[in-house]
Amino acid sequence: MSVTSRSVAPSLLSGFVPALNNGGEGTPRIGATTLDPAKVEAFNQVLVRVCPRARPLAAGQIAAAARRLLFTDARERGAGSIERRVARIEELERMRADGGFALDDGASSRIRELVAYVENADDLIPDDTPVIGQLDDAILIDLLLRELGPELADYADYCAFRREVAEREGIAPEAVRVDCADWIAARRREIEEHRAERRGGYAPLDVATSFKIG
Repeated sequence: MSVTSRSVAPSLLSGFVPALNNGGEGTPRIGATTLDPAKVEAFNQVLVRVCPRARPLAAGQIAAAARRLLFTDARERGAGSIERRVARIEELERMRADGGFALDDGASSRIRELVAYVENADDLIPDDTPVIGQLDDAILIDLLLRELGPELADYADYCAFRREVAEREGIAPEAVRVDCADWIAARRREIEEHRAERRGGYAPLDVATSFKIG
């Protein structure tokens, strides 16, 4: 299901650690802390369930991202980027929980898996670690946002349609009873009306006077 499209922002990882795209070799240490191999494995198990098309990440890749955020001038920019990604989990949850939108079971399951990981404060990088505590959460959120970009764009348009109906009927949006079928039918009618207007806007061509020989 996709009737709209939206450009996708650059990846959190590609923005901070270009080395992530070429093997990710390097030490798994972040300052005095070494990433636990068992937790890296657990993280990657969640990663492939949340984003089946993503490749597992090596400990060195994740640690490189953390070091860059901690020890370079990207620190402030990176912390803000992490916070913005983590905040968008609410957007994913609203889409999943909206019965009118009826997100497919596969996408819903992936969002639930993501939320369960994020809610665990003692995951790969403990959440109370300064600056980078939610880096692992943000990586997963970022990847799922990119994979579900078309669904999120559709959901934004569905919500806009619901607000349009609410305004037309003079009721609160949460009181509107519309579902995906209503939204898709309305958007298709709009497309057909637009096409009809375009067809009607063309002036008739008088072939006898416009085509001359000589």
